Amino acid sequence: MIVMSWGESAGALSVGLHLVINHGNTNGLFRGAFMESGSPYALRDVSAGQPFYDQLVKYTGCTAQLNTLDCLRQVPLDTLMDAINTTPGLYNYTNLNLAWQPRLDYDLFSRNPQRSIAMGNWAQVPTVSGDCDDEGTVFSLGNTNITTDAEFAEYVQTNTWGFLYKRDKSTPYLGSYHSTDLVEFFGVGDYIGADALINFAYNLNPNAPPDVPANVSYLANIQWPTWNSQSPQLLTFVDPAPSLGFTEDSYRATGMSLIGELSLAFP
Repeated sequence: MIVMSWGESAGALSVGLHLVINHGNTNGLFRGAFMESGSPYALRDVSAGQPFYDQLVKYTGCTAQLNTLDCLRQVPLDTLMDAINTTPGLYNYTNLNLAWQPRLDYDLFSRNPQRSIAMGNWAQVPTVSGDCDDEGTVFSLGNTNITTDAEFAEYVQTNTWGFLYKRDKSTPYLGSYHSTDLVEFFGVGDYIGADALINFAYNLNPNAPPDVPANVSYLANIQWPTWNSQSPQLLTFVDPAPSLGFTEDSYRATGMSLIGELSLAFP
């Protein structure tokens, strides 16, 4: 196993989905997975994307071609982007129900990823998965009319750590919105997130190695426990930095469970 995969937002979704393809058989490619603001989710059937493909073909003038896919491959980039921009995007009314996303093909993805997780059909490698405290606020900006799935960790048979990012809550209306945690893992400051990511990439454990002095890494002063259903603890980043704490991962558990069930029943 040679790859420790990392991703944020759509990248995190991709990391999670790569763990369930081919019935979870990745031929030993992945040794660990680090997901920020995203995890495996319910996919709709590939037929749900057909109307968007047909719209793309029509907009680009490929309708009359015998091989429309080959025609699309020859379309100038600017024309293709103009066509794609006419389909539902991230900040319009349909929001996260994107036109262009992974689909169930019953080959690469044999079933909905959430069911694969529940059945144990995934590449069972150590994982870290976390979210920002106000993940959805930024997406509401495009929709004036109007998180992690417990099943994922419930059936995990390998070490999993979870975190919650609650810093920068003072941002008006948005709070700790989607992607604000990136500065913790790739910015400057206390380097707690960066240390955790490096530790996990090297040791498949975000905690500081026992020989690291307390004045070198803030992580040396704490023990970040693995997630388990009996005591689901999330390492919590709070203001002011470098303050840390732990939060029980039970927020709106009943509602989260219902959303998970509904996403499987009506993907």
